[in-house]
Amino acid sequence: MVEKLPNQDNDELKTNSKELSDSITEYLNTIENDLIENALYLQNTKPEEVTIDLLTNKLTKFQEIYNNVEDKTENIRKLISSILGLTMREHLADI
Repeated sequence: MVEKLPNQDNDELKTNSKELSDSITEYLNTIENDLIENALYLQNTKPEEVTIDLLTNKLTKFQEIYNNVEDKTENIRKLISSILGLTMREHLADI
């Protein structure tokens, strides 16, 4: 018979789950705020004020948002993987 996981693993599972929840919330809020801010700026810009530099700047900002999404997605994947690993060990301990 396999022994139950130590409390340390259960604590790690809880910590990782909380961190995952917080990361997803922060991730979505950041994306939403950045996209809204930049979209509103472009929407409120008069056509005669639109320049190549302005469009390049905003395109660069959208690229930064995209890169941030990729980074946060990778962090979320790692947390999910850790949670799945801990959960599987817990279930295997029950067998």
